[in-house]
Amino acid sequence: MAVDYLSALNAGSGLNTTQIVDALVEANRAPKAAAINKKVEENNVKISGFGTLKQQFETFKTSMTSLDGELGLTINSGSSNIETTITDKTKISDFSHSMAVSQLAQNHTLVFANNFSTENASIGQGTLLFEFGSWNRNDKEFTEDTSITNKTLTIDSTNNTLTGLRDAINDGGMGVTASIIQTATSAYSLVVKSNSGSGNEMKITATEDSSNAGLSTFGFSTYASSKETIIGQDASLTIDGVTVTRSSNTITDLIDGVQLELKGTVSSAVKVEAGYDETSALTNMNSFVTSLNTLTTKMNELTKRGLNGEASGALAGDSVARSIQSRIRAISTTPIEGYSSSSIYLTNFGISTQLDGSIAFDEDEFLTAYRANPGNIAAIFASQVKTDSSSVTAQVSGDDYVSGVYNFALSGGSATISSSAMTALSGSYYTLSGDTNGLAISTSLTSTTNSIFLGRSLLETLSTYADTVLSSSGSVSTQISRKNNDITDLNQDLADLDTRMADLRERYVTQFSSMERVVKNLRDTGDYIQNFTDTMRAAKEN
Repeated sequence: MAVDYLSALNAGSGLNTTQIVDALVEANRAPKAAAINKKVEENNVKISGFGTLKQQFETFKTSMTSLDGELGLTINSGSSNIETTITDKTKISDFSHSMAVSQLAQNHTLVFANNFSTENASIGQGTLLFEFGSWNRNDKEFTEDTSITNKTLTIDSTNNTLTGLRDAINDGGMGVTASIIQTATSAYSLVVKSNSGSGNEMKITATEDSSNAGLSTFGFSTYASSKETIIGQDASLTIDGVTVTRSSNTITDLIDGVQLELKGTVSSAVKVEAGYDETSALTNMNSFVTSLNTLTTKMNELTKRGLNGEASGALAGDSVARSIQSRIRAISTTPIEGYSSSSIYLTNFGISTQLDGSIAFDEDEFLTAYRANPGNIAAIFASQVKTDSSSVTAQVSGDDYVSGVYNFALSGGSATISSSAMTALSGSYYTLSGDTNGLAISTSLTSTTNSIFLGRSLLETLSTYADTVLSSSGSVSTQISRKNNDITDLNQDLADLDTRMADLRERYVTQFSSMERVVKNLRDTGDYIQNFTDTMRAAKEN
């Protein structure tokens, strides 16, 4: 603590000028510093509030992602030899098919055995030309499929070993795989396998280097049953009595949104079916309602005004937070278009929005609606594009379309979508702008009129808005950045205030020092007069 030496020596006014200066400076500084610190605290509270809001949206986004496409559909197969997997939840619907498998697809497989003593045995040099198609084993003729690109491999001094040839085939990008098998002690063979299917069989033409022969061992330009261990063949199956073939045992183009994996033959037809399961649907809906309620409840806490003596929320009165809150409520109450001829509302599924923004869910009402029309649940969980005809298919790319039901008309090679012309290309019709931007329609018909349903699910709409809120350029991140910048400016204001107060204190010290000098002079003068008076009085008495 500074010592007021003038006062201590009784040399001035006798006042504690140091305490007086400190008190004056603090009286000037305190209200200004308090106002700045209050603003800093307010900004810190809002930063914390926006951080909490951001975390809630991240949690909400994660929960929405896990529910995407969950319509309560389950898929089953009557045989373990026909495995089923849902690959696209937006395309699958309830179905039931009778299926049998008479033949599995096979890879054309060739074995080149020359009792190679090691895996790195020398094989000669030259080229191997791979062509693909099918062999007629009766007349030993090969028919090339010119739609499949052939491939020439060069075998030279860098790879003219059994291992080198294997690696060259595997790296050739032909869909052909090669492996080396040890058949006995010091005996190795090369096994070459093509893609499955009867049209993917191989013809291999070997051209040897005359100075380094041996590559002809791996030729298969002339049919030789001794080298062929497995013929290439297609899978053959029946679906509802109709025979179909595929080159692979993995089939993705037979049932929309479903992959079939054929593991073995099935002689007697079995059921492969998908159906809506109300228990799963109810579980998904409860998860959706819980996630939405958690978000809205937290937003209510953050924005509450603090009436009737309650503490206010961290974002009370904040316009950005109110805007986000209003947007979530609006999304939850807006009709969902593009799934049927009429709009769909959350209330159709037993969901209602309360005055405070929370969601009430009537499970019985939901189950009644689900049993009546289970497909409508897609309006909540699965964006989709569909048509009212199996002869017309549609898909949409991008996210610029407007949900709704549109009229597609095709006549004489010209197509329109809700009276707007479409671009025709290779039997398909496209729109590149407007409400149906990104829509592509395919059909083999030359004349037709259909309804096209473009539906964006409530879940996607909410998830997209969550992405907007969470983006680095979104309103929440922007507010956090602004508040941090405000705090930086306020801390500078505090530093500037301290600088001004130091200057003020120096001025006060200077002023009080001058005052002390004046007072000292006055006291000295008083002492002189007193002494003079005392002297005069003493002289008079004597």
